[in-house]
Amino acid sequence: MPDLFEVTIFGSRYRLQGNGDETYVRSLAAHVDQQMSKLASQMKDIPLQRLAILAAINICHEFFQAQSQTNQQCAFVDGKARDLIERIEEHFDDLRFDER
Repeated sequence: MPDLFEVTIFGSRYRLQGNGDETYVRSLAAHVDQQMSKLASQMKDIPLQRLAILAAINICHEFFQAQSQTNQQCAFVDGKARDLIERIEEHFDDLRFDER
């Protein structure tokens, strides 16, 4: 059965239902709250809906940057792994040649 969590985001309480770790859900809510609070301090008298959309865009931007960085790191590791495999195969080919 899904758990029920109560969180506060930008002064409003929300009841969230789902299967997950309460600490994790609270950290997600805290991140949204921080984003909204940061934007609100920079933009006075902004409507709540616009504030929430801008916070969502900022959070998506963070996600896309992290995803891009992860993809770059994976590509780098894949390249290094291919280089190592080639070097190992060359080494074994040299050993086989020496055995003959």
